[in-house]
Amino acid sequence: MSDDARAARTASSDAVARVAPGTWLCAVCIGLTLAVGFPGHLGIDSRQQLEAALAGSFYAWHPPAMAAVWMFANALVKGPFLMLLLQVTAWWLGLAWIARSLFPGRRAWQLAFFLGVGLFPPCFGHVTHISKDAQMMSALVLGVGVLVRFERNEHPWPLWAALAALLYGSAVRYNGTAAVLPFVLWIPLCLSKGPLAAFDPPLRRRVVLASGVALLAGSFAINAVLLPADAGETPMTQTVAYDLMGLSARTDRDLLPAIDGAPQRTAAEYDAVYARGWTKYFAKPENRIALGAAHAERFREAWREAILSHPLAYLAHRWHTFAIATGFTDLAGFYVTIPWDWTRVELHYPRHGLEVSWERSGFSLLVRSWLGAAVENLPGLFRSWRYLLLAGIGLVVCATRGARGRGWPVRSMLLLSSACLYSGTYFFAGGQTNLRFHLWSVTAVVLAAAFLVHELRAHPAGERDA
Repeated sequence: MSDDARAARTASSDAVARVAPGTWLCAVCIGLTLAVGFPGHLGIDSRQQLEAALAGSFYAWHPPAMAAVWMFANALVKGPFLMLLLQVTAWWLGLAWIARSLFPGRRAWQLAFFLGVGLFPPCFGHVTHISKDAQMMSALVLGVGVLVRFERNEHPWPLWAALAALLYGSAVRYNGTAAVLPFVLWIPLCLSKGPLAAFDPPLRRRVVLASGVALLAGSFAINAVLLPADAGETPMTQTVAYDLMGLSARTDRDLLPAIDGAPQRTAAEYDAVYARGWTKYFAKPENRIALGAAHAERFREAWREAILSHPLAYLAHRWHTFAIATGFTDLAGFYVTIPWDWTRVELHYPRHGLEVSWERSGFSLLVRSWLGAAVENLPGLFRSWRYLLLAGIGLVVCATRGARGRGWPVRSMLLLSSACLYSGTYFFAGGQTNLRFHLWSVTAVVLAAAFLVHELRAHPAGERDA
């Protein structure tokens, strides 16, 4: 071997040796998670979004931002794999950056946080599920990771990367803006510390203002541009119909407007959340779209009249749906992505040239069995109302500590506020008995606990926040 070749090999070995152990662990976790989920777990909503992405035709039943990204991904590799790669990488990379920033030089703490949060069953169980909720969770974790990793960086580009991740996370759910609202206050923190504090004050103010506008209005703008002009009526019409069903059940009156072709029921037959006949009618996308486009105003008018004439019944109905949606009264429907395609993936879209058939590996089935056992033996982990309660308690503790001059755990408070605001919006949305609708809130509370530990260590009792 020549001296030049030997020197090149030595340099390469030195470069590999200099890679932090955490980087290798992050890469291993990404690879193993991809092996568990390959080529991506798909539910009903996922398949609808895949079909929209393949056809390049968006509709309002799901925010089109995710379908638009999927459309470009399909141009490279048809099917769900690139979306799986996107959210799995964002999840583990974001956690790796948070771990390094919160616990610098403390390998044991970093490892405990990284694996403890990364493999936390309610979160890890959804990382391989291609859904807007999992995409939102992973994107927001990546955004938080970029923010904390580069708070003291002298270059502004990480702020734009964080904004892009947060903006995408908020765009894939219609109520995602509520989740990123507290992060508008995180941007000034990044600009007020370290080398970034040397930025010209007028420039910092403009950056904060532009960032806030982007986070609060960007997701609406993105989806508005992607949607056809008349597509926005559909999801609102279904929510309104669900409310009218619940009010009908509580007032013993049929408050839904008569629609030709749709099943009609007496008031006594309406369930408090869903009406079985209407649920079957809504199950077909073409019926949902036709109902939303053709009868949106009639439903909204009936909805307004019903709420004004029965305000207490409306609040009781909304509380009932919210209690079910957070697992307070019922665990039915909560699951950690044990999907319909348990052992086999079959995607047949011949019109779009997509034919996938894939058998699950023994390793994948083993992990899915572990997650199923967690659901069965630790059901309390999958009731999101517990996390909302912890978020409320955490906010009180943080505020009390700050008011007593012991330092304000600002980042913890922002994460806890994000959890409360995001899940709180479901009081006004359709009740859904599924943990994934509150997935970000669960993740935010778990992250906030780690941030609180870090901030309490950084500001011992009696020391004021700088």
